[in-house]
Amino acid sequence: MRISLLQSRALSLVCGMVLAIAMAIAQQPDTAPGQSSTLLPDGRLLLLGGESSGVPQAGAILENPRDGSRIVLPRGLKLARAWHSVTMLPSGMVLVLGGAGVDGRILASPEVLDPVTGTSSPFQMHGFDPRAFHTATLLTDGRVLIAGGRLQSGQVLDNLVLWDYRTNVATPVDGGMKIAREKHTATLLPDGNVLFRGGTDS
Repeated sequence: MRISLLQSRALSLVCGMVLAIAMAIAQQPDTAPGQSSTLLPDGRLLLLGGESSGVPQAGAILENPRDGSRIVLPRGLKLARAWHSVTMLPSGMVLVLGGAGVDGRILASPEVLDPVTGTSSPFQMHGFDPRAFHTATLLTDGRVLIAGGRLQSGQVLDNLVLWDYRTNVATPVDGGMKIAREKHTATLLPDGNVLFRGGTDS
């Protein structure tokens, strides 16, 4: 079976992170409610957003799970948010999607953060309904599978959306999930399928 260059890069990124996963799991960071924790290729953890006293924050922190040391990125996120998703892209950039803002409303503008420079840039995602409590999983072809979550109206979603960072186009997947869910997990399996587990439907 032929593997494209993009698939090879995505697989290499996953394989390169495997060696650091054991230590990252063994030393999970103390995260705030709604804060994301993302393993970077160099083994550090990128902590973004989350709530402080019930208010979403815009903070960005790099943590070394080996010794617990932390570096606060001075620029942080452009938009304070909590209960968002974070996805490491093949380009090395980090996609920060959805979540709730300081006014309690679901954020419509995602942003892309460069973990090297610490700079973040909001952008508009076409064909996507803003949501929180969802998952966003990097697939082997470089696209991101966005699953479930909750709309501003309170509706819990069963739909699946594929987003391509190269074209910034989001495309609904026919059929979606069998069960609407939020606060679930999504795991990319070796065969390329994605396993959804847990969560709630209301």
